[in-house]
Amino acid sequence: YDMSQVGQATAYIPMGHGLEPNSYEIYAGAGRANWAIPFRVTDGGFGTRHVELEQGEAWPVNASDAPEEYADYQEQILPLLTQRDDTQHWEDVFTTPVVGDMAAEYGTYTYINSDETPHQHPGMDIEVPRGTEVVAANTGSVVFAAGLESTGNTVVIEHGCGLKSLYFHLNSLDVQAEDW
Repeated sequence: YDMSQVGQATAYIPMGHGLEPNSYEIYAGAGRANWAIPFRVTDGGFGTRHVELEQGEAWPVNASDAPEEYADYQEQILPLLTQRDDTQHWEDVFTTPVVGDMAAEYGTYTYINSDETPHQHPGMDIEVPRGTEVVAANTGSVVFAAGLESTGNTVVIEHGCGLKSLYFHLNSLDVQAEDW
């Protein structure tokens, strides 16, 4: 939300990678004013990858595909995503938290062995050597920092106005909840 220019505002509206290409409207209001804002979702051009697993090897699936394996995530992380700090803490643009090889980009379709139904990746996986420092993508408050069975060492940062960044599979944790 940016009110730096009188009469103008900017809104950031998250949309999942599974939203079908089509025309949509977002309804917004401020005071007595209401708007129907049209927008179009186009094909994201998400890439694909094929993974061959040996018999008995497991693939890390997401929470919606395997709720029993992600019970800790659902109990501890999902509730944080609906909470919000109404103050904007972020500044300017967000940065990449670490520089490395992109193992999986947002939205990548992963086909496992001969399964014809892909898993769509909900984030970015960046490969770096163990011990590489990971920095916050922008200013904010740490609202969660702990190890989970499903996502490993996990950090969630609230950047304000409900905008959060999540960091999974970290080698170690050097922050704790309420750090800035």
